[in-house]
Amino acid sequence: MVTSSHMAPNPILSAYVANYTLRQFETGGLDITRPWMASYQTSITFFFKDKLINLRDPLHGNIIKKGDYINILGLSSEYNGEMTFNGSYLFFEMAFRPTGLHDIFGIPVAKTLNHIADGRDLLDINIQILYERLCAAKDIREMGRLADTFLLHHLLKRNQLCANKNFLKIVSIIVNSYGKATLDQLTFQANMSNRNLERHFIDKVGVSPKHLICMVRFNLALSYKRRNPTVNWTTIAAEYGYFDQMHMIREFKNLSGNTPSDLIKIPLVTETDKATHLST
Repeated sequence: MVTSSHMAPNPILSAYVANYTLRQFETGGLDITRPWMASYQTSITFFFKDKLINLRDPLHGNIIKKGDYINILGLSSEYNGEMTFNGSYLFFEMAFRPTGLHDIFGIPVAKTLNHIADGRDLLDINIQILYERLCAAKDIREMGRLADTFLLHHLLKRNQLCANKNFLKIVSIIVNSYGKATLDQLTFQANMSNRNLERHFIDKVGVSPKHLICMVRFNLALSYKRRNPTVNWTTIAAEYGYFDQMHMIREFKNLSGNTPSDLIKIPLVTETDKATHLST
């Protein structure tokens, strides 16, 4: 069984950070393999016990990376392979909104897009100090306070506190519209041409606004189906703005390596049998 606790960040960070999560599960000595799917969120994950074993190339089956104890997971724009877990897991995750990593730390998008990097390679020694303090923390509330302090320090040091409010608003429109926003709506809101808007997205997010719309739609449709298993896929396709069910199937395969029906059968380690939500 997977258990998790979720906590909101400091309100000052809410434009950049989605939430904090403390998650625990056991694999019972088995290799648990899950697809590394497209996701519009990025994260920094701190493993306190066992760690991710490896990432496997979906085309050739080669192991492309071993996990570490501090992992930075960049935006995943496509199906990138398989993650394998085996052991006893306890980890704390800071989940960022699409531009959060870039805005807070100034990490170039090209260094994290479709990559899992060792946090110590991309950040300074303070990430190791934070890891040690998190290890000693008694619960998620204390971990959340440590994370808030760490992230606010870096955000203010870069003088990025809502410095790009207009762009953040454009990204939030895509997420809050459940992927139903149109390019015309976005260019009107941004007051710029399609070409300039796409250039800004590639620079700050790593993908075009059209592709981000596809990723948001995919993630939210899948999440909705998991919460409402009796709702059929045809209804979900219509609800989330797919042209038809075949359109949805093609996008699911591109973004997860699986059809909707196959993907829903896979219990993901990022999901929970028991979850607790805490406020700051």
